[in-house]
Amino acid sequence: MATRGLHLRLASDICRTCAAHAGVQVAVARPQGGAPVDARSPLSLITLAAIHGEELLLSCTGALAEAQALQKDLQNLFAKEA
Repeated sequence: MATRGLHLRLASDICRTCAAHAGVQVAVARPQGGAPVDARSPLSLITLAAIHGEELLLSCTGALAEAQALQKDLQNLFAKEA
């Protein structure tokens, strides 16, 4: 995750990336609990208040090939932020 944690620009980039893969629904949650939020909503992602170094869980439902493509795109996005 970015050195500033999950900030609004990164949340917006995550949302755009997820929206580009329409066949996949993505939820994000903290490993220690709490309700998962929709990865296509920047405001929902911000409510997680994730700090730098914190791990988040992503869960996907949808077509396997599309989910794998989304995973690759998200990995590329996070690599740019590191």
